[in-house]
Amino acid sequence: MMSRTAGIFGIVFALQALPNLLASGEYLSPGWAIAMPVVLFAGMFAVLITSIIARGVAAAAGVMATVFVLSLVLWPAAVVQPNETAPTSRGCGTS
Repeated sequence: MMSRTAGIFGIVFALQALPNLLASGEYLSPGWAIAMPVVLFAGMFAVLITSIIARGVAAAAGVMATVFVLSLVLWPAAVVQPNETAPTSRGCGTS
C-alpha cells in the first residue's frame, strides 16, 4: 500500500513541476530539453507501474533515484547560456 501511494504521489508531484520543466526548455540545448523530461517521467511511471503490480519496486525506485540525482548533477551541462538566469515570478505584484 505504501509503495502504491508513493508511486501516485511521485506522479502528482511530477505533474505539478511539469510547467516549470517545460518553460526551462528554452534555456537548455534541444537534446537535453527533450531527453530530461522523457527519461524522468518514464522512470516515475516505471515506479508507479511496479508499485501497482507489486514487483520490482525497489529496483525501479533505485534506478529512478539514481537517474534523478544524475539529472541534477548534469543539469549545468545542459544549460545553453550558463550566465543567463531565467526570469522568475514571485507573485508579489511587481514585474
